[in-house]
Amino acid sequence: MKKLKFNSTLNHKQSDYKTHEVIVKKVITLYGKNFSELKDHPLSDNSYITQNHDLMYIDSNYATHCLLMVDYDSGDGILVESEGCGCPVDTSALAEAPTEATAETSSLKKIVRISKWLKVTQLMWIFNLISRWKPSLLMS
Repeated sequence: MKKLKFNSTLNHKQSDYKTHEVIVKKVITLYGKNFSELKDHPLSDNSYITQNHDLMYIDSNYATHCLLMVDYDSGDGILVESEGCGCPVDTSALAEAPTEATAETSSLKKIVRISKWLKVTQLMWIFNLISRWKPSLLMS
């Protein structure tokens, strides 16, 4: 049997799983240690949250307007509502957050990997071609 593996959070003795409407006002892709810092120190002030605090609020219909902070490397995300603070107050972790931004990031990574492979392959092909027909060019 194949094992299913992904990142998640687990709640201890959760009484229910009531959901409510969430509206993502902005997706922010974080690079390098920025996402790790947000994930590992969620009560610390965060400059991205401070800069976008006006986008996060709960409206009259009780819909939560929030940011989606996405890790460039893993695609994992954290929904954030700050209640006007510089740090996350209400959050939800999402494994491989389903956004257009992560789809673009994933596609970009694939293109970069393919282009690196093509460059190496093309260089090897050129080297082999030169070494067969004009080996003296490689000796200089």
